[in-house]
Amino acid sequence: MVRWLTSAILCSFLIGVHPTNAHDYPDMLKYPGEYIRHLDIIVNEDESGSISIVKIGRWSPFRRYPWFRAGDTIDEVEEKKASLISLRSLIRNQDAWISYTRGEYSHRVQINLKLNFFGLPPWVNYVKGSGTTHP
Repeated sequence: MVRWLTSAILCSFLIGVHPTNAHDYPDMLKYPGEYIRHLDIIVNEDESGSISIVKIGRWSPFRRYPWFRAGDTIDEVEEKKASLISLRSLIRNQDAWISYTRGEYSHRVQINLKLNFFGLPPWVNYVKGSGTTHP
């Protein structure tokens, strides 16, 4: 039994079929588009090649900045036309320039691609009895 279990676990890691390799959030699977894991964002590329934001995940660096919303169109990434490849080529902790359009207005902003969890109130990280929160 132990041999079988060990070989099953080893095979699952070798072929990449392991629950940790699946999407972190099951609700991300119900949205159409491409999930970019290291940005925790779902984008959709239409037939004209424009990239639109479908959903911004909890760990996404895009969530830190209030000006990004679902439905925005990403025009440029690092002064090049936005594509799935250009979004996937962004690395963590990079300061990237992104141009986006909402409605008829176009904006260009620089964001840091550091992954954090956003939206929790400070009391969630409260250490009982210490009177402080974790940084």
